[in-house]
Amino acid sequence: MNRSPKRVNIKDVAAAAEVSIATVSRVLNGKTEHIKPDTEKRVLKVVDELGYVPNEIARSLKISQSSRTIGLIVPCLDDILSRVAEGVFAEAAERGYGVYVAMVKGEQTAESCVRSLISRRAESIVFAAPGFAGVERILSNFSVPAVTLGYKYAASEGSSFGSVTIDNAAAAAEVARLAAARGRKSIAYITGNIEDSPARERYEGLMAGLAGSGIEFDEKMLVLCDYSPESAFEAARQLFEGNKDIDCIICGDDAIAVGAMKYCAKNGISVPQKVGVIGFGDCSAAKYLSPRLTTVRFDAEGTGRAAAKMLIDNRESEKPLGDVVFEHQLISRKSI
Repeated sequence: MNRSPKRVNIKDVAAAAEVSIATVSRVLNGKTEHIKPDTEKRVLKVVDELGYVPNEIARSLKISQSSRTIGLIVPCLDDILSRVAEGVFAEAAERGYGVYVAMVKGEQTAESCVRSLISRRAESIVFAAPGFAGVERILSNFSVPAVTLGYKYAASEGSSFGSVTIDNAAAAAEVARLAAARGRKSIAYITGNIEDSPARERYEGLMAGLAGSGIEFDEKMLVLCDYSPESAFEAARQLFEGNKDIDCIICGDDAIAVGAMKYCAKNGISVPQKVGVIGFGDCSAAKYLSPRLTTVRFDAEGTGRAAAKMLIDNRESEKPLGDVVFEHQLISRKSI
């Protein structure tokens, strides 16, 4: 007589991770302020390897066939991501769905955000933050469909996720060609972590565009920051302290461009006469800055709508998840 395999429980996880049951519980509930990072990683690894489904989550998934709820994960709610969220909320509301938002910030990791949303019965997730590789297995274990927003993720064999993005590499290459066409030769780049998408694709596109324009990029002109004007201000200071001949700063997004322009204004560096500045995203403030910001525009709200639509269509009619690429437009204003 065949017996069904024993269901993995929290005791099994604790034993395999060599921690207490209380520690496993704290990790799964995101209460990790008093837990060492290595311990948290070990527990989460065991959870994924064993395919453990917490009882409260398992019960919640059985309560009804559909919760009609989408999860949205973001790193912040800046101007661009707020528009993305508006698109997700609008499409969801029109189709009779609700939306839960989780923010990757501080000790709230992508993994804990995903687990939190699943525990609240989100049946699909729009992932608009870096770090999807860290949650792929969790989503697969729970059979939760997801769409990455802003970049395409190369899923592991057997996994299937959708994406809604623009051609980040092509857009960045256009920016590089514009800078070269305006006679800029000593070009700096301030961006977020280039190990993450979409920063990686934009970096690769920028390098290709500069090389194609005959400009050799000096890696000392690459400075990383978080996506805030304050961090970008410090990044610009770092750049100019070591490179007095910079004549163009290309920025990973518009918030970075705002910080770079503020540094220039405070230190008597004229834009665009001495230094050109180019952003990415076309935030609401871009056309009101002085000078008005040259940047890349795309339909942020539209991408949010498309991501929500893809997930709802997948839920309601089993339409396969796919990859949607939105058009972008280089908006030339007065900052270069």
